[in-house]
Amino acid sequence: MMSTGYFTYDFFSMAYFGLLDLDMTVHHMLCVSGLIYTIFEGQGTNYIVMGLFVAEVSNPAMHMRIMLKHIGLRYSQSYEIAEFCYFVSFFIGRMIVGHPVVFMTCWCDKLNLFAKIVSLGVLAQSY
Repeated sequence: MMSTGYFTYDFFSMAYFGLLDLDMTVHHMLCVSGLIYTIFEGQGTNYIVMGLFVAEVSNPAMHMRIMLKHIGLRYSQSYEIAEFCYFVSFFIGRMIVGHPVVFMTCWCDKLNLFAKIVSLGVLAQSY
């Protein structure tokens, strides 16, 4: 439930500060609805934890990159390092780890169809 609260807070704070675009809206709606449905059904929370890793592993580097850009360090070595770390963590998290996690999620007999669709949606958003 804590992750549901985080995604809900993040959605509203991004909307308040004018940072929300269509991609982030879809991302947050998929995550919140998938989390709520799966938690209330009582099946598949282990897949949620794996999915959260895939979806969020690159966030620290992404946020560092954005902060450096906003404080005027867009063309600094720090920014380049943050961008490289973001690319590497995104690629490893979404492309290398993400595909097996989505495959396991989609082939789990006990997991609901909605959670499977959400996992495919989040992975498709990565492309």
